[in-house]
Amino acid sequence: MANHVLGICTECTKANGEEFCLECEVILCSKCKLSHLKRKSNRKHHVDKSYSKILDKRPSCLIHSKEVVFYCSSCCLLICPSCMLEKHKQHDVDEIENAVSKKKEGISSEKVDLESRSENVKQIVDDLNVFEEAYKIDNATLKKVIKVRGDTLKALIDKHTETLVERVTLEESSQMTRKSEEVYKLEDTKLLCDLQIERLKGSLENTKDIDILLSYGEWEEDVQHLKTREIIEFKPIPPIRFSEPGKDEDTIKELFGAVEIGFFKLQEGDHVRIKLSVTEPINGWGDVTHDSIGIVRGVNDDIVTVDFKEFSGWEAFVSEVELVKSGNEDQ
Repeated sequence: MANHVLGICTECTKANGEEFCLECEVILCSKCKLSHLKRKSNRKHHVDKSYSKILDKRPSCLIHSKEVVFYCSSCCLLICPSCMLEKHKQHDVDEIENAVSKKKEGISSEKVDLESRSENVKQIVDDLNVFEEAYKIDNATLKKVIKVRGDTLKALIDKHTETLVERVTLEESSQMTRKSEEVYKLEDTKLLCDLQIERLKGSLENTKDIDILLSYGEWEEDVQHLKTREIIEFKPIPPIRFSEPGKDEDTIKELFGAVEIGFFKLQEGDHVRIKLSVTEPINGWGDVTHDSIGIVRGVNDDIVTVDFKEFSGWEAFVSEVELVKSGNEDQ
């Protein structure tokens, strides 16, 4: 069975007192009881729990054997009239019935305050749970957007890569074709030159002087024609280069985008819509839907006012909407 608590320990003023010293009229906790009885002057004092009987029925004063009729708030003791005159004159003393009534009022008031506090805490917990669910939904949507962005850029990069490679291939093929044609013309010219050289060489070595004069006109025409034939000069093929942009993290962020943590600051003129994670806006829907896009009219702390086509002057928490397009983009 649990021990009766008489009040706060008179000596340490911290622990609950469960025993009473009849001689000193003080309430003692179990620890202070031992130190109290160790003192030479207190060794024969009577310290026990018999005083706890006053909690079950209107008891008699253990000192004066009179019925207790008062309660001393200063000492947290039930006292008789003699006790009040002897040791409690300057204390906060009241009749037991009045003291009980006041305590009950205090208890009831504290109960109401704690109930209100408990309900407030419960509402905060409920709001946090709703926020947590919405937060997770928003992040799931954001992850999908990032992945789609990545997949889109990968597809664009793959396509651009194929285009660049194909362009290099076509340019290489074109240059090689042109080079082959030029080589063919040069080799044909060299072959004709070599044939004429052999012809002229034969004329000098084997032809009679008279025959040289007679055939001079024939081979001279052929030589002159060959000498006027264009010889293509060697020209280096223009190299194909690949111009790389910056490869640092800022360049990637500019191309891909970046994750930013924190509340975005809405400005007048921004285009917004209600987040998909919001199931019921703080001020209701009106005729607005998740597909509606409105223009911010103003922002006051955490409340945003939006002009939708379906509802002008619609208000909600900033956290309930998301930015579709900055108003600066229209300028």
